[in-house]
Amino acid sequence: MVAHPPQRCKPGKREGGKGRPISSYPDMSRIEAWLLARAEHVPLRDRLTLLRDEGSFLSALRRIGVNPDGRLRAGAEAALERIAGRGYRLLLLGESDYPPLLAAIPDPPIALTIRGEILREDALSISIVGSRRATPYGRDTARRLARDLASSGLTIVSGLARGIDAAGHEGALAASGRTLAVLGSGLENLYPPEHRKLAERIAEQGAVVSEFDLDEPPHARNFPRRNRVITGLSLGTLVVEAAAKSGSLISARLALDQDREVFAVPGPIGSPGSEGVHALLRDGARLVTRAEDVLEELRDDVRAALEQRSIGERVPEALDADERAVLTLLRSRHEPLDLDSILDALSLPIDRALSTLSRLELGGCVRRLPGGAYHARR
Repeated sequence: MVAHPPQRCKPGKREGGKGRPISSYPDMSRIEAWLLARAEHVPLRDRLTLLRDEGSFLSALRRIGVNPDGRLRAGAEAALERIAGRGYRLLLLGESDYPPLLAAIPDPPIALTIRGEILREDALSISIVGSRRATPYGRDTARRLARDLASSGLTIVSGLARGIDAAGHEGALAASGRTLAVLGSGLENLYPPEHRKLAERIAEQGAVVSEFDLDEPPHARNFPRRNRVITGLSLGTLVVEAAAKSGSLISARLALDQDREVFAVPGPIGSPGSEGVHALLRDGARLVTRAEDVLEELRDDVRAALEQRSIGERVPEALDADERAVLTLLRSRHEPLDLDSILDALSLPIDRALSTLSRLELGGCVRRLPGGAYHARR
């Protein structure tokens, strides 16, 4: 199932439990958020659970035995000053411009360091992944598909790796399209090093993104974590060349776990680099030989948003029932509403409410305030 796209509007995960959902955090200390993101002696999903239950970064830190004072606080302050000094941006889970598709996965990063800019329209995105040891056929195919998809308005997401990843980024850049590169290392320890100039071009037409410390080396353990961010930022994942035990197959499984589409490009029969792709196709991945195969699989309203991104406005009558209910509620109130109030008023399941709010926000109908409350744009 494809996640919903941005939609234009005419002007005018957690079930039960206590505490606040992630999306409605108050504006807490960035230092405390940074420290929670770096408290890797506790699994990320456990930290996220505590964060939901406690409703604040500080309370979650204290629950895992971290006292954000003294040397710890000084170290975090120095890290944040260095990020700002290098011209990078720190984006925290729960902030209004955190990518809504990524926030919807089970284990979103608590903090992202960004070189460049992630825009609202980047939610219309496809990730392209595949072999680092790509053949000329694979590189040419990835570059062509990325160029054509970017020309259609999709942002291309990949991992800056050798082979298919680099070809995907290059195709998007050739079309003057947007592209996001997600690293398995820190922004100051870019890997592979020969892609430094490519990363600079990506930052000009999109963003280079990392959840790791600036100097983090490219440890092998980082790349599965990186892959979930690539797929989490995307409506679907397109695999171009993958061996039977390729890391790209991990990305495909992650995409399925995140309820995103999986696409695959067939390769030559008998080629070891195509065995993994052919296995995906046998398991039901959508076969792709041209950009139109991807576009046709996307929901009708995704295609409409791509076709009319810069013209017209979506009339309220075109909203679905959940969108109309949420927008009507927000327009009826003089004060912004937090997520708990919306859930109470409409009796929506939390996953549907979050998805609906994300669609309305991306479409320009609703604005999420820094403290996590929502109000309708009029």
